[in-house]
Amino acid sequence: MVRIQNGKIQEHWDTTLKMGKTATFPKPVAVYTNNFKLSPAEAKNLEIATKEFKDMLQYGHVELANQYMAPGYIQHKKSAQ
Repeated sequence: MVRIQNGKIQEHWDTTLKMGKTATFPKPVAVYTNNFKLSPAEAKNLEIATKEFKDMLQYGHVELANQYMAPGYIQHKKSAQ
């Protein structure tokens, strides 16, 4: 989950699971299905979040950080058991 303000990602919350030595990781699945019409602001926020997750995190284009992430970006990470 991300919080977007002024066109940049301000905060990101992530939950990870603690796994044993023989853990297997599930295949990625789509977490967003657009069955309705987004407002222009919602569409822009979705585009920003997608750029962060897809282009920066998945494909490693860290040069995009200044474009999509706020200077005071906060990463919240909580481990679940």
